[in-house]
Amino acid sequence: MPKRVLQGVRLLRVGNGLDHVLSRNVGPDLMYVSRTVIINDSPYYLPTEPLFTLGQDTYNITRDALPFTILADVGDGSGVKSSVENWETIDIDDVFNKEFLNTVVLAGSSLDASSDLMSFLNESGTQTLLTTTDTSSAFSASIFSQLADADLPAGPYILAHDASGSIAVYAPSRLHYDHSQSFYKSTVMKSDGFYEVVSASLDTDSPPYIAAPSRVHALGKNDYLSLVFVYPSRILKGLVTSAGNRAFYAIYPARNSTGPAITRLTDLGAHMVGTTKMVQFANSDRATADWVDYHAPFSLRGDGYLEPSGSSTGAGTSIATLDWLDVSLGSDTGGSVRSPAALNYEAL
Repeated sequence: MPKRVLQGVRLLRVGNGLDHVLSRNVGPDLMYVSRTVIINDSPYYLPTEPLFTLGQDTYNITRDALPFTILADVGDGSGVKSSVENWETIDIDDVFNKEFLNTVVLAGSSLDASSDLMSFLNESGTQTLLTTTDTSSAFSASIFSQLADADLPAGPYILAHDASGSIAVYAPSRLHYDHSQSFYKSTVMKSDGFYEVVSASLDTDSPPYIAAPSRVHALGKNDYLSLVFVYPSRILKGLVTSAGNRAFYAIYPARNSTGPAITRLTDLGAHMVGTTKMVQFANSDRATADWVDYHAPFSLRGDGYLEPSGSSTGAGTSIATLDWLDVSLGSDTGGSVRSPAALNYEAL
């Protein structure tokens, strides 16, 4: 196998308040390791695998990343405004922000570029609008036809170059800082069912960040969509687990299958966004005296150094401290879920 050389990290200013951080390997088998974009002062993660590729860049797109929004089956301007306002609330979606309205694609069976809609888009700062009737340039016509054929749901997306230089469409995830240090790693599932670690971090005292996908893409399709932290003894295909013990992590290889409980949840639309910390081998260790291999999560009760309990420690602290998280998973034989739930409930 040819040796890969790490190029490093570059911070590029690409205009309109958008920064682009690119970390990638270069060599015969070029591949992206991670990409983080800063949009309106909020960090976003682009996965290594795009939704689909539009083809080679024959249009000389100079921006490293272009956020855009698909509005499917739109009605009048008031309906779109109401939908967008809902997207901006964290209960609905914490990926979307107004920067994604800079470029808008009207798609679906009900296309109505009414004066009310145009007025709303003008107020939102929209600079590019792509529709089926837009033939102002070969670029816009080609891009729209391919996006329309892809039948993507409404919501925020990013147009960027992939490793080969082709234009690709990505579903961005919002990067959240875990101030309670509840998790080991952030994860994302690829199309082949394997999980990979989210290779993204910013200047913090305790990386990594957690990548949360957009809920908007699933609205109207699946009422079970949730963002879930996973107890680390649960098996995720393609990843190594620690069971709270560094020696265990070093000895055993990556798993070749995902546990049935996790598979059932993902089939219902859940996204496994990371693995949370646990007491090693689900023992009754107390924080912080008995936590040696990994630091115990912080509880938001009192000064932050009170006992978070275990063994599903990170499951309890994460759901108590992270308002964007819907569900956390743990297991219980002698109180491993009940005790963290009881002690960390006071932080809610």
